[in-house]
Amino acid sequence: MTSVASPARNPTAPASTRAFLGPLALLGASALWGGMYPVMKHALLETQPFTLIALEYLVSMLVLFPIAAPRLLRTPPRILLKAVGMGLLWFASVSLVFVGLRETSPGLSAFIVIQTAVVTPILVGLSGGGWFDRRLGGAIALVLGGMAVIFLLGQEVVYAPATALIALAVVLLAVHMMVLGKLTHQAPASVLVWVQVAVTCIGAAAISFFAEQWPEIPSGLGTWTRVAMLYGGLGSSLIAVLLQTLGQRMTPVTHVGIFLSLESVFAVLLSIALGVESIGARTAGGFALVFAGTVLAQTGLRRKSAPAEITEPVELQAPL
Repeated sequence: MTSVASPARNPTAPASTRAFLGPLALLGASALWGGMYPVMKHALLETQPFTLIALEYLVSMLVLFPIAAPRLLRTPPRILLKAVGMGLLWFASVSLVFVGLRETSPGLSAFIVIQTAVVTPILVGLSGGGWFDRRLGGAIALVLGGMAVIFLLGQEVVYAPATALIALAVVLLAVHMMVLGKLTHQAPASVLVWVQVAVTCIGAAAISFFAEQWPEIPSGLGTWTRVAMLYGGLGSSLIAVLLQTLGQRMTPVTHVGIFLSLESVFAVLLSIALGVESIGARTAGGFALVFAGTVLAQTGLRRKSAPAEITEPVELQAPL
């Protein structure tokens, strides 16, 4: 029988466990976020975009409320007002992605969305928050080269306006991340997340009631719509964020972005598995270039000063 060393006799065991569990948790978060794209693609064949957003975020809002409520009452009104403004940015981004996803493949949508990792440091640099180095320049070249392969040499894809909407969402997401970086030290994470979820739910419900045909609840909801509600309301908003939190605590910060960027890879693989799309060899090559550029961009901008330590994660990574 093989004996198991106790932690006292093997002090490296906890470190080795963390080295394994950290990336595993981040991969789990990426898989959940990546799976949202094909699931939403199926759901959008049954339900209209703003109706689906409202239903999905209603689930998140109700589940998160007991956690956020005690801290909401203690948060200053001016901070809540800023959080509402940030929620409007998030709502606009989510709306553009959902509307664009109706006419664009899940894989392409995911690879466009993760370019937030490239656009954000560019905007930060242009605003004076850092300076560019060769790695970021190489990342931009790889991304542009990959997109050129996808659109010019790959299989037929949908061009504007659907793809342009998702690209615009990326810019808004980058601005959202910049605002979030400043606001995260002023309010608890649960408050910021819940306000964003509530603003998105209320905004989508208002547009849906006036511009879309609201389904009968629950008889008017299709199977994929119900799956999307639970998947988006629980899987990508709660479970994935929890996995990201655990993963970031046990993984070097320089590696976190790489694992989270695999969201796009999981989106393509799950889309193929669910029969939503098929990827040709040249398109796959374009996706590979885009992914390489995204990973390279994780270290492509150096800040002028070290950012303050964030002790509590606040960001909902997936805009779905």
